[in-house]
Amino acid sequence: MLRAPHSPGLLISTLVGRLPTCMAPIVLVLGVRADGGSYAWGGLVSSSYSLALALGQPLLGRVVDRIGQTLPTAGGALVASMATTCLILPSVTTGWGGLVLAGLAGLAAPPL
Repeated sequence: MLRAPHSPGLLISTLVGRLPTCMAPIVLVLGVRADGGSYAWGGLVSSSYSLALALGQPLLGRVVDRIGQTLPTAGGALVASMATTCLILPSVTTGWGGLVLAGLAGLAAPPL
C-alpha cells in the first residue's frame, strides 16, 4: 500500500495531524489536576471535549463535502487552536468556562 503514489505522505501527515486530537483528553485531565481541580472535574472537561469532537467531526465533514476543504479546515483549526490556547489559563480550566472551551475546541477541530 505504501508503494502507491502519494500514500506515504498522506499517511504521515494524517497521523501527525491526529496526534493532538488523541492526546487532548488526557492532557485536559492532567491540566485540570495541575491547576488544583479534581480528577472528576478533569473527566468532565475531557468528556466535554470528546463528546463535542464526536459530534463535530461528521458535521464539519459534511461542510467540507459541500463547500470544499479550505474554509472549514482553516476556520476550524483557528477556532479550535484559540479555544485550546485559552484552556492554558488556570482559572479557566477549573471553572465552567473550561467545559465550554473544551467543547468548543472539540466541536471546531478540523476533520482530517
